Amino acid sequence: MTTTVSKLAKIKKDAHTGHLTVAPYLSTTQTEANQQFLQNFRERFGDEVSPSVYSETTYSLVHFYADAARVAGQTDSASLLPTLSVAVFKAPGGDLSIDLDTNHFILRPQVGRSTANGHYEIVWSSPQSIHQDPYLLHMIAALANWPQHDRRRSE
Repeated sequence: MTTTVSKLAKIKKDAHTGHLTVAPYLSTTQTEANQQFLQNFRERFGDEVSPSVYSETTYSLVHFYADAARVAGQTDSASLLPTLSVAVFKAPGGDLSIDLDTNHFILRPQVGRSTANGHYEIVWSSPQSIHQDPYLLHMIAALANWPQHDRRRSE
């Protein structure tokens, strides 16, 4: 189970430490875009609330779309799709772009361990972004090439 910062805030403080989560964004991510995002978030919502992967995703997608609409000069699908297909947005969690094979975002996963103060310390970050496989296309292709075992008994 993934425990977000907002869920962690609802857990008793003496039980905050040690939860693991895997997410493309943690508020302790060290990017320039995240520093700006955190500043804007705190100005809007105060210091009592921390952004989660969901707030960062919403922020990033709105900006990703707005940037594409600005570049395309239109908001219809025919104008936006070519722009979106080559767009890269400097999101708080890292560069955001679309995998044209799946139309899903290419993301950099991170593993975080919760601390006593209710935040996550990043204990591992992927060295590169990962292409999603939402329809298991890569897995199906890999299985098609998997060696077939003879299940008949040898005599």
